Amino acid sequence: MRLISFDLLLNLSLLPLSFFKQINKKKKTGFLALLSQLTVVADTSKEAFGARFDEMGLGEKKREEKGEGEKEDKNSSYQIFVVEETKEAKIVATATLLLEKKFIRGCGLAGHIEDVVVDESVRGQKLGLR
Repeated sequence: MRLISFDLLLNLSLLPLSFFKQINKKKKTGFLALLSQLTVVADTSKEAFGARFDEMGLGEKKREEKGEGEKEDKNSSYQIFVVEETKEAKIVATATLLLEKKFIRGCGLAGHIEDVVVDESVRGQKLGLR
């Protein structure tokens, strides 16, 4: 399930990081290496990455026990999107959308875009623009 396919010559698709992880379970995603082009990224174990991923409500553990055997969905305030170079199954861009729950504007939401980075190999192709 690809959300958006870009120019066929570029072989790029936009999808949530959680979906990319599902279809590339056996492979390293290159996500942290890409983020290191933006800022300092500490050595992170696979276990620590998975725990944070689940904590953010992005992984398979999106549900929590409510009581009496009933389960309730966690509403994640985080959405991480990646641009995949489909030939290599490599992440070449990412951005995080944080959804802030508000009391104003009818208890609406405000979105904040963070951690936007485009791999140096595909910079200049307008992947990080609005």
